[in-house]
Amino acid sequence: MKKKSSSGRPLCVRLKSTRGLTLSSRRWLTRQLNDPYVQKAKAAGYRSRASYKLIEIDDKFKILKPGLHVVDLGAAPGGWTQVAVERVAQEVLERGGVFVAKVLRGGTEKELLTLLKRHFEKVTHFKPPSSRADSAEIYVVAIGFRP
Repeated sequence: MKKKSSSGRPLCVRLKSTRGLTLSSRRWLTRQLNDPYVQKAKAAGYRSRASYKLIEIDDKFKILKPGLHVVDLGAAPGGWTQVAVERVAQEVLERGGVFVAKVLRGGTEKELLTLLKRHFEKVTHFKPPSSRADSAEIYVVAIGFRP
């Protein structure tokens, strides 16, 4: 986690050299270096801050259980896969299974929700605390698969 000053406030990591970086790259890098979830993931040995999104989804919905099958689509850099492997084995969705997907607000999530509600007992939106407030991402959690 971030180091604290004597007053208890987190210290801000500043870039040593910005030569060759665009303004947007400098902003992204500064935000990344000062992100508590990035630091927490690094300390815990996770590949990305996204690991905490899955952990927070699982803490709320209890979706990862031993013996379940997990399919991870779009696994770069692999933070979700890393967490899922720690908690469950991977294979395919079965009756009673759970589906979690990241969607962007304002996209075609209505079509996805219609399909999911047809095949799952419970479908809900969730924005984990580790998801940045300015991000358009939101997660759809579907529980109780009905083939």
